[in-house]
Amino acid sequence: MKNFKSAPVDLLTTLTSYGVTVLLMICLFLIDDDAWKFSLAVLYILTVLFGLAHRPSFELSDRYLYIKNRFRMFAIPLDQIAGIAPQQPFIFTFRWFGIGGFFGYYGQFNIREKWWVTNRNCMVKLQLRNGYCYMVSPELPTAFIDAVKEKLITSPAQA
Repeated sequence: MKNFKSAPVDLLTTLTSYGVTVLLMICLFLIDDDAWKFSLAVLYILTVLFGLAHRPSFELSDRYLYIKNRFRMFAIPLDQIAGIAPQQPFIFTFRWFGIGGFFGYYGQFNIREKWWVTNRNCMVKLQLRNGYCYMVSPELPTAFIDAVKEKLITSPAQA
């Protein structure tokens, strides 16, 4: 099994994360009501913990590509992957459900895309045979693409 780490966060993600953090801290100091202050503090702590724990990693076996974080592991059968290629950052995306820039880009984007992206400059697009696609951002995109392509050629699942 080959393991790949997620790419470090990009500048826009860093600025967004720090910007939201500063905004929430300002709100904490401006709110007079202790109940609201406590609620906002708890929400902020949970959001930061979720964001830090959500960073994905990738494992490549003979039959599956695993995308995992501290909460769950998701398996993509290699025989369902129709193509893999580097993806340029989008200028505009439509986020259906997910996080767009706070610790990364996670969730449902552009109708049939699921994203596990921490760095938009290292995005890799996994196109599935059913038309769905997954966006990931491994630390070494070229090595990741080469390893997946090698498994697609030699995978017992392809036979």
